[in-house]
Amino acid sequence: MACNQDRPENRDQSRLGDALHRGMRRRRLGAITSAVDQGSVEATIVGWKGERFPLSVIQLATGVRRPAYVAIPREDRKATLAADQERIDAAVRAGVIAHDLMALWAAAGDGQSTADLLGTQETDDGRLALARDLVMRGGVLFTRQGDVWEPKAERDLAAPEAVARHLALLARGPRAEVAYRDGRQGLLSGRGRWGQVEVVCDDRTRVWWQDKDVRAVGSSVPERASGDGTDDTVVATAAGVDDDERAG
Repeated sequence: MACNQDRPENRDQSRLGDALHRGMRRRRLGAITSAVDQGSVEATIVGWKGERFPLSVIQLATGVRRPAYVAIPREDRKATLAADQERIDAAVRAGVIAHDLMALWAAAGDGQSTADLLGTQETDDGRLALARDLVMRGGVLFTRQGDVWEPKAERDLAAPEAVARHLALLARGPRAEVAYRDGRQGLLSGRGRWGQVEVVCDDRTRVWWQDKDVRAVGSSVPERASGDGTDDTVVATAAGVDDDERAG
């Protein structure tokens, strides 16, 4: 059986079927176009009306600057942002951009700033994708103190078994042999993302398998995790806005 045989879990690689994924909110890409004035800024945000927004709904993608946005008319800017958002989301789904919040949690020590976390990505698109994911899921793994993301203790995680399973798979290292629940086999690439690991097939194609359905060859299939985690922290990076706060 081919490692990359077309199955529902491969057609929808962004779907996570794990308790940690439920209840998350969407993030909107946006661009700040003014200095701060009395706690608010001018910004253009995909899917939003209005021109000024409080800083409380903004999550800066530290280090990402795109002056070209300011030079174009506002409506054209919104269309450009929407196209950028779609392009970044497509790259994440395809695995071209990948980041692993669980691995970042494990390596965070006493805490890291937004800039430190985003610095793990090599491109601006990668930094924007990670900033948006921090908005959506960061509260599952971290407690935020100002601009510092402090990792929660393992006992305080909503589903510690799921996190432990994911990190144990990654710890086996690249080229470790793994099997899917239906018998397909492949080699770990060493990359992970939310609740999934990337697997290299015999024909060198790459697929993403959910942690809960993967076992290291020679070990038993890990048990499914229980629990539920949601991130109620929502905002915008130069990037994302809480849909519950939508203006108009």
